[in-house]
Amino acid sequence: MSQLTASGRLVRLEKGKYLFVPEGFEENWAGNSLLIASHLAKPYAIAYWSALNYWQYTEQVPSTVFIQTTRRKLHNEIKIQGVTYKFIFIKKNKYFANETIWEKHHKILVTSREKTIVDCFDAPQYSGGLIETAKAVTQGIENKELNMNKIVLYGEKLGNTTIFKRLGYLMEALKLDVPAGIIAKIQEKVGKGYSKLDPTLKTSGKFNKKWQIIVNIPEESLIDWRRT
Repeated sequence: MSQLTASGRLVRLEKGKYLFVPEGFEENWAGNSLLIASHLAKPYAIAYWSALNYWQYTEQVPSTVFIQTTRRKLHNEIKIQGVTYKFIFIKKNKYFANETIWEKHHKILVTSREKTIVDCFDAPQYSGGLIETAKAVTQGIENKELNMNKIVLYGEKLGNTTIFKRLGYLMEALKLDVPAGIIAKIQEKVGKGYSKLDPTLKTSGKFNKKWQIIVNIPEESLIDWRRT
């Protein structure tokens, strides 16, 4: 094993875990990033921007694989063969609604469509910013792939009322076709106190009283991507 590691045919992932590299690819073999991610934490789920990419809700291919886990890791990030794997620690009550997919005959857990959307509204910093989440929820609703009742339920389970502020504001701003009853349900969940629409930006913005949200993204930016 030491000889294979020295020659680049084995790459150490963690203690006792190695990636086998085919002969001739020692310098540029990344392997299957989702499959590798599934062996880096237990329990785990591929989440956030990586899940958006899997569900084809973003045209962006993130250079980082985002992994949810309920067990803290010694390092929040590791790099393997040029790919960054980022571990996001969550409480056990937030670990739910994962779906099994198959890669190379191996089972891999990915957050469901609805859980992915809710997670991204909860933590836009792990999803490429709010515009990417806006694109995702628009596509999911227009393609009738999202169960909006599940989104409301999952948002409640995460316990962050800012999820509903961002979701409600965006659905109205983007004029998404959802039942009026869903809008009413979401508005009922909005708590007091203002939150930033996109917490990844340091900019200020207009205060939207209905949704208790600080619109710190130019409104035209929220819809410009639909024109391209």
